[in-house]
Amino acid sequence: MTDTVTGAGADDDPSAGNDPASRVAWKPFVLVVGLLGFAALAWYSSNVDSLPLLGDLRRIDFLFAPSLFLFAVYGVAPVILEPGRARPLWNYASRRPLVAFSLLWVAAFVVVGLLAPVFIDLSFDLDATNQSPVFTAVSTTFTDDCVGTAVDGRCFGTWEHPLGTTGIGRDVSKLVLYGAREALTFATIVAALIVPIATTVGVVAGYRGGWTDEILMRIVDVQQTLPAFVIYLIASFLYGESEFLLVVVFGLTSWGSVARIVRNETLHLRASEYVTAALVVGAGTPHILRRHILPKLSGPIATAVTRQIPMLLLVEAALSYMDLTVVTTGSWGRTIRTGLVEFPQAWWVSTVPVVVLCVTIVAFSVLGDALREVADPRLGD
Repeated sequence: MTDTVTGAGADDDPSAGNDPASRVAWKPFVLVVGLLGFAALAWYSSNVDSLPLLGDLRRIDFLFAPSLFLFAVYGVAPVILEPGRARPLWNYASRRPLVAFSLLWVAAFVVVGLLAPVFIDLSFDLDATNQSPVFTAVSTTFTDDCVGTAVDGRCFGTWEHPLGTTGIGRDVSKLVLYGAREALTFATIVAALIVPIATTVGVVAGYRGGWTDEILMRIVDVQQTLPAFVIYLIASFLYGESEFLLVVVFGLTSWGSVARIVRNETLHLRASEYVTAALVVGAGTPHILRRHILPKLSGPIATAVTRQIPMLLLVEAALSYMDLTVVTTGSWGRTIRTGLVEFPQAWWVSTVPVVVLCVTIVAFSVLGDALREVADPRLGD
């Protein structure tokens, strides 16, 4: 995926020593071994009450872990092994403060989302209900017991609960941090479903062309007209609400736009001189796809998926807000819903997650645009 930040260059030349196909040769092997390991872990966990160090795992975690592993193998590992491939993005961000901030925010979102269950306790304290954030105050009649300083009938916030607490004493800062895990889980799994489906459909359509392209693009048209939200409502009515059902429905109904991008890019690569030369010398389709096309699609795919994540974050928050998921605590949408019960007195309970959600959406949007411009500098002209 990190080819996004390299753009076109020496990789376009099949005679170049830096063969993009050789870069990815190890990835399928590592991916298969990792997925087999997760399968073994899932089987073992089904026979024990809890796992050492991991505790009780939800079924959705066994989708989240391999999805995360997929992006680690194809997105993070190449940057670590070849730091120079990400240099264009770092240079681009260093000249644009908004992009740099977005990059840091997204990185923090991922780290917090991964570590939240480890260090965050969502227990409540009935002796610390409706505490306001630091530097603000609320009437002492609105809170049962003022944890901070009470002055002239006003209870001031304290650093013990920097973003305040809910009506049952849950720390809002912990709820917001834990909400990153729920959002990250949903977005990662759905994206992991989108990538292989969109890549397969787009590459086959773009490379084969003709009636194959026509049929697959009509399928994409149909897929893009399917309302994922309505499908999920019907499916949840028939089979019951579950996080597994949620990610599967949106993963199988959200790949159309990415498939079109992959198809258009494949058409462009199919007409390139080095692919034509490979065909002239008798190279087969598997060789051409592996050597000349698939390695160069990771950039457009990464960009397209990054630009789609804001929509996924909104979907997760909206469904949680409307009480259409099984997530009972932690989700940003559920926290917003909780806060509106006592709004505007406890304004912070709903305002804080709204702000964090909006900033996260903007950060991913800005990062997606940055990846797109780095991959094709002409777009920034």
